[in-house]
Amino acid sequence: MNAEEKQHAEAGPSSSKTWMLCPASVTLSRDKPRRGSSYAREGTAAHTVAELLIKDEPLPPTITVEGETFEVSEEMIDFVQAYVNFALAKEATADFFAVERRVSLEAYYESEGMPEPVFGTADLIAYSAGTRVLDVADFKYGKGHRVYAKGNSQGRIYALGAIAELVATGFPEPASIRISIFQPRIQI
Repeated sequence: MNAEEKQHAEAGPSSSKTWMLCPASVTLSRDKPRRGSSYAREGTAAHTVAELLIKDEPLPPTITVEGETFEVSEEMIDFVQAYVNFALAKEATADFFAVERRVSLEAYYESEGMPEPVFGTADLIAYSAGTRVLDVADFKYGKGHRVYAKGNSQGRIYALGAIAELVATGFPEPASIRISIFQPRIQI
C-alpha cells in the first residue's frame, strides 16, 4: 500500500462511531495532529504481519510504524494466525478477494449528499459470485475492549465500499453480507 492509500479520511470508517453521533467532530478535529497511540501502531504492525502471511511473503524481524519498532515475535504470529487461516479459506472460494484494500464511498457522495469524503482500508473483502455472499472482516489486535460485528458502523462502511467496487467491476450486487471481527487477544 502506498503513502496516498494510507492517508486517513477525516470521516473515516474507524472513527465512524464518533462522527455518526457527532457530525461536528469532523469539522472540529480538522487539521489537528492525528498521531495514534502505541497500541494503534502495534495493531498496524500486526496487520502488516497478517497481510504478509496471507500473501505468502517473508516476514521481517521487525516492523516500524510511525517511528516505533515492533518485534515480529512468535507470539504475534501465533495471535495473527487464526485471522490468516480465515482469510486463506475465504480466498480459496472467492471470485473477488482483497486484503488491506482501500475502499471509498465516493459512488454514494452525490446521491446521498455526503459532505465529507469517506474512505478507509478494509482488512478483508471476499465475494463469491455463485452464492452472492460478501464477507468483510476487521482484524483487531487490541486486548481488553471487545468489538462486536452486530451494528458495527466501521464494518458496514467497508461493506458499502466493497459493494461499490464489486458493482463497478461487473459483479452482481451481494444478496447477503457477513461482517466478522477477529480479536485474538481479547482475553489477555
